[in-house]
Amino acid sequence: MRPKSIAWNYFDKTSEKTALCRLCGTHIKTCGNTTNLNCHLKSKHSDVLQTPVPGSAEGKIRLLYTEWPSINVVQVTEEDETAANLLSEAAVNLIPEPQEQQPPPQDPGPSTPHPQIPQTPVHQDMIARTLRRVHTFKETVSESNRITQAIVYMICKDSEPFNIVELPGFIDLLNTLAPQYEIPTRKSIKNSVIEKYYQLSNVMREKLVNKKCTLTTEVWADDQRQSYLSLTVHFYDLEDVLFSGTLGVLPLEETHTGENLADQLRQWCRDWGIRMETDHVMAVVTDSGASVKKAVEVAFGEKKHIPCFAHNLNFVVEKCLEIDSVSTLVTKAKDIVAWFKQSLAASEELRKLDERKLIRSVAGRWISTFHMLQRLLELQPHIGNVLARHPGSPPMLTDAELEDVTEVLAILDPFESATQLISGEHYLSSSMVIPIASLILDKLEKLHPSRDIPKGVLAKAVSGMKKKFGRIEHVFLLAIATVLDPRFKKLYFRDPTALSKQITFLSNKLKKGGTESAKGNDLSASVCESEDIQKPSRDLFSDHNNIVQKTWQQREESPYLNMPQELSMYLGAPPEKIEENPLRFWKQMEATYPNLTSVARRYLTTVATCVPADWLFSKAGEIKSRSRNRITGKLLPKLLFLQSIDDRLWGV
Repeated sequence: MRPKSIAWNYFDKTSEKTALCRLCGTHIKTCGNTTNLNCHLKSKHSDVLQTPVPGSAEGKIRLLYTEWPSINVVQVTEEDETAANLLSEAAVNLIPEPQEQQPPPQDPGPSTPHPQIPQTPVHQDMIARTLRRVHTFKETVSESNRITQAIVYMICKDSEPFNIVELPGFIDLLNTLAPQYEIPTRKSIKNSVIEKYYQLSNVMREKLVNKKCTLTTEVWADDQRQSYLSLTVHFYDLEDVLFSGTLGVLPLEETHTGENLADQLRQWCRDWGIRMETDHVMAVVTDSGASVKKAVEVAFGEKKHIPCFAHNLNFVVEKCLEIDSVSTLVTKAKDIVAWFKQSLAASEELRKLDERKLIRSVAGRWISTFHMLQRLLELQPHIGNVLARHPGSPPMLTDAELEDVTEVLAILDPFESATQLISGEHYLSSSMVIPIASLILDKLEKLHPSRDIPKGVLAKAVSGMKKKFGRIEHVFLLAIATVLDPRFKKLYFRDPTALSKQITFLSNKLKKGGTESAKGNDLSASVCESEDIQKPSRDLFSDHNNIVQKTWQQREESPYLNMPQELSMYLGAPPEKIEENPLRFWKQMEATYPNLTSVARRYLTTVATCVPADWLFSKAGEIKSRSRNRITGKLLPKLLFLQSIDDRLWGV
């Protein structure tokens, strides 16, 4: 194997400790290095050298440039400080200036032959790459941390298993992109995730200080029958308008009694710095589960409990779909869809006729059943033709059954629009509950189905709405939020008594001259410019602006006496258009309604659904997948918390 140093081009090794100079025949001592050899060449034969003397700083740079394939830049250590300095200077001008051609040395004669010095061409692209790698090496620590944090982000946001760092494809990718990066082990990356959790959880605690917030909670069990109590928080934040954060889930080790769940909720509030003895928790939203409802009443008080509006809507629709005649129609539709999904030939025939695909119904999700029937009606001419060409296919719905389906979908349509609207995580949903319930009843009362099955569905829907939402206007938090929403005010109240209570409350509040503390709840200009805070469905509120105009033309003098001027002016003005952003309105009108604005800040940001808790369970199911089924109850809340954190907080 060729020696590494160019000095050996002029010497022959005669023993372990000596070498013979080819130029003068002198024996030079060497003890495993070329220091003496380089000194001999410099003192005795400098006149024959056309390149820097091997062993000098300049020579080391030439070695680095010309012998790139065999030299790793990481080998530049403190021993080569001089060479490293010269290498940094070389970065100023990678392309050397042209030099004058040196005349060849004279031939000293046959007695002292001079061997030809091998010349290796210098490649400038190699120089540039060398300098970049040296620069990267100087910043190895910070670059390594940045890559590690990117891996932590990917694992948390994409629900990836920790052992992804041990998979060959992932390792090859990182070795290609960052060859000098040392890939962490599964245990190391897990510790980095936990460290990130504690870092960002402290940020969340700081955000929650002195904030009026709403909690949503629900009980859920995974595939191993381990039960969890969901915990999400919603509050108005200076940066994010209506901020929703997943604080994770708590594993339940005891029976799910109301008292046990209440203890868990109290402990959670203590851990996150939420003071239950103050009025920081405005409301707690749950589904209709008796144990969860009892837990909220025990821990926070009955007045702070709000039943989930979306769950109650689902309950009404599910009761309609449980009617025997309707269930039969749904079963026939499911059989047709399932047959197409199983038959490749039939699916291909249908695809050639229409690119739209049939939709399957998912158990426990009535909206999927609604969309399945809707798509079936849209494709029914093509479906009938395909079914007729296949003898073993299920029977197509008859014309009478198709008419029944059409009228049933017309009844369920306002429920579908309402569910999509109220399920938004960044909507001011509390002020929309009463208007939506009123609009659904209005639309149902205007329907006049012609067939028996739809008539039964309509009767069931109306009775269910009155049972679940007959007293909704007497729920204080929902009613006061509706009055303070400039788009609705008094418009959708059906019960004059309920409306009178809210106006009396606001009147007394303003007469006392007390204003709600605005600390941490300032409606900054940047906040109010958000376009995502409120986007109501045009289907459900399509007649809102017409109703406003009609009501304003028929207005009467207010029956409320001794009303504060702010409240009188606010209620006397017409409601705003449905496109108006309520938070922007109160920011713009703060000078006109200073006291009323402070009250609106407190009550408008209450949410009315526990849909974020359902979303949490869906994400938990993704995290506890088959490849991650060993994740413990202590780690799962941390992963869910990190997954929900806004991307802007990850750089903290």
